[in-house]
Amino acid sequence: MKIPFGLLPTGELVDVSEVERGLACGCQCPGCRSLLVARKGDRNIHHFAHHATSACKEALAKAITLAVWQILTQSKAILLPPLVFRGKMVKPAKRLLFDEAIHQAQLLEGNLPCIAIKLDDKKLGILLGLGKQDTDQFETLVRAKQPAIQIDLSVMVRRYKKQESELTLAMLQAAILDQHVNKRWIFHSKLPDLLEQEQRAAEARYQEQIEAIFVPCIQG
Repeated sequence: MKIPFGLLPTGELVDVSEVERGLACGCQCPGCRSLLVARKGDRNIHHFAHHATSACKEALAKAITLAVWQILTQSKAILLPPLVFRGKMVKPAKRLLFDEAIHQAQLLEGNLPCIAIKLDDKKLGILLGLGKQDTDQFETLVRAKQPAIQIDLSVMVRRYKKQESELTLAMLQAAILDQHVNKRWIFHSKLPDLLEQEQRAAEARYQEQIEAIFVPCIQG
């Protein structure tokens, strides 16, 4: 398996372009912590690979997750997506500055850990779309009214797997800090109010229709 990022002894993730070729890269796998080699040939996209052990299945996903957490930790900022309700924009995209990024936050009991950002006493879950969607986790967050967004990186990952494009820290940073088309709200704290307003408006329209039918009959 090709791995885009290697883990230095300092705990920092780096691109393959930042290190020397082969074992001289001095990097470990972000997933299993085994030694990596930096492969910089002429045929394939430059990448890391396991040196002696068989490739761990979660290496790519864990490398990307750790990279996103590292970028959030260093920047303390994220561009949030607009809030769209029934096809209408309720809140525009917004750059949020926060206090802390948590790598494996347990937002809800029994839910899979995910990245979360913390501002004061509030947490926002950040789920990464790398391929198959975990709709059960989405539904659990919605039922618990836990604010969360998804960052869809599936196209980036698919192109990397097919060797159509490299995958770098700079590309992930742009997706997190500068882009919002690849993000969507799973749950926003304003959603219950929007649903309530919609319900009241529907009830008011129904009442108007009833009055339009029966009031003339009564008066006549």
